[in-house]
Amino acid sequence: MDVVMRHGAPGDDIPFPFVLGSSFVGIVHRCSPEAEQLGITPGTRVAAIVKWGSNAKYISAAAENLVVVPKQLDAAEIACLVSTYLPAFLALHHGRARPYRYEDTCLQGRRILVTGGATLEVQALIRLARYAGASEIYVVAPREDFAVLKRLNVAVLNDHPEDWLHIVRNRMNVVVDFKFPKNFSAICESLARHGRLVCCESTSNALDKSWIPDFETLFEHSRLSMMKRATLFDTVENVQTHRKDVAQDLRFLLTLLSTRRIRPHIDRYIKVKDVSKAHQEMQRSALTGAIVCEPWKE
Repeated sequence: MDVVMRHGAPGDDIPFPFVLGSSFVGIVHRCSPEAEQLGITPGTRVAAIVKWGSNAKYISAAAENLVVVPKQLDAAEIACLVSTYLPAFLALHHGRARPYRYEDTCLQGRRILVTGGATLEVQALIRLARYAGASEIYVVAPREDFAVLKRLNVAVLNDHPEDWLHIVRNRMNVVVDFKFPKNFSAICESLARHGRLVCCESTSNALDKSWIPDFETLFEHSRLSMMKRATLFDTVENVQTHRKDVAQDLRFLLTLLSTRRIRPHIDRYIKVKDVSKAHQEMQRSALTGAIVCEPWKE
């Protein structure tokens, strides 16, 4: 269920009122002559990732941000691909050259550590890492997420570094930290020599205009900025800065989807009136699949 609003570059203002939704799949209704020069015409089926607004019946989007998607693929699966698999793929392979990142052996024998629990994005990253040949995958999660993650055949670590740091210390080749700056010192200690760290800061702080970072947060940001092979990563900013590369990544994922080498799991479809109830359920437990909200009919 796409109810996320992604933040963009620092300083971006959020217009109120706004419509939620950070990705979409749809049919082009009307476009400019410039868009037609890019191969976008009325009736073309497209997908994109945006900051907000994709849950509206109609959305205006720049043609250069759109990717043409096959008509034979299921729209809900494409939407899940854009909202979860694409951000996971971008984070997992950040800094890895193209087209090497598209090989099914690009992570052969590598050890992966992920923080963030059993979110759908983490679950997508696990599947993508396994597709790329990762030998060991560790996930830091709260106790209530253990059951979901163990079904994905990964090593699950609890939220307390003192219980798991000795297992991963100096061994992880790739670390994707969706909880930065929480437990940042332990995350750094987990890296192997020449290991790569990708930190994805929670959007909640960026969206809260009254939030002021404390000294510890500022200090961790400073430490991260001085580390080699370490990045503070933002999906939307990456999409905006590297549009052509991200479009190439999405086309690769669409190929994997069309050949069924990856397949987003959809738990169920709901009506718009059931969104509030679904929110409550999402807060109580980790989802094993996406909840897809059917579009407005009027």
